Amino acid sequence: MIQLRGEIQEGFYNDTVIVKVNGAEVFNKGPLTTSLLGKGPTAFFCVDVKKGLVKVEVFVPTRNLQDTKNFLIRKNKNLGISIDTATDFPSGIRFILSDKPFLYG
Repeated sequence: MIQLRGEIQEGFYNDTVIVKVNGAEVFNKGPLTTSLLGKGPTAFFCVDVKKGLVKVEVFVPTRNLQDTKNFLIRKNKNLGISIDTATDFPSGIRFILSDKPFLYG
């Protein structure tokens, strides 16, 4: 098994966030609000997954947002989840997958 570490990062204000990985609910918290100082993630979760295709579903019911992404994971990964309503993210949810831990300033 390998580890997927998810971080709730930017754009949240009194929001409830639900995350499912391969159909299993792994995170359900609220209200969550992003720190304006950028001192770290708003919240995080860790889940063990098998190597291969991993399905991540994110729901933000307080804003009627949801999105699903599939990631091919072969080693430990970090997943950043943010609310971003820019045109590049029509669902309103941004996913960032990284081999390295996220740095906060």
